[in-house]
Amino acid sequence: MHESLDPKVVKVNGRIFCLKWCRMCQFYRPPRCSHCRLCNVCVEDFDHHCKWVNNCVGRRNYRFFFLFVFFLALYMLTILGSCITYLIINHHEPMTAEKSTTYAVIVPIAFFLFPVLFLFGAHIELIVLGETMSEERCEEEDKPNPFTHGWKKNFFNMLCGPIVPRYLGSLEKLETKRTSRKRGAQQADMEAENLVTSKKAMKKETTTKATRGIKAEHWLH
Repeated sequence: MHESLDPKVVKVNGRIFCLKWCRMCQFYRPPRCSHCRLCNVCVEDFDHHCKWVNNCVGRRNYRFFFLFVFFLALYMLTILGSCITYLIINHHEPMTAEKSTTYAVIVPIAFFLFPVLFLFGAHIELIVLGETMSEERCEEEDKPNPFTHGWKKNFFNMLCGPIVPRYLGSLEKLETKRTSRKRGAQQADMEAENLVTSKKAMKKETTTKATRGIKAEHWLH
């Protein structure tokens, strides 16, 4: 699927992508990979940064995010259906604490259910098309998507595909190298400063001895 041309360009299903250099992670980002300023790490198949889970949604955790939204919508539908069923069965009874609690539960559930269902439907559409949310906002309609494999394989890869290694390990190695270099530079500066100090002390000691010798000769004469 991927045909390598040179270190800065890659060809995917007939479409050429120019790889961008990430100054923070110190490597060329592959296609669909973006650097998140909030997480400070490059995320492959970057979809979006979700402030509700305080994390980026990408290739490694997209299935978990999708299942989270799915079960959240299913949970809300179950609660809403149970509450409505209870009200229908007990509609002839006067208002009680149980009925008041049921109405109090229905209102927020119904308010938040539609945005969750809309989000779930939007991600189903993205999976069918083989796109990400960030690509949908900026992708040109006349260009075909080179990353889609058909809706069946897209769903299979999303739910059952292997979890790829993360780029955070490379970033940690980079930070370790930077720290070691910084410590080495600090140690070299300290050694140079100690050498200068010792040279000054030796020069001062030599000057003091010479002064004492001159004074001794003066008193002898």
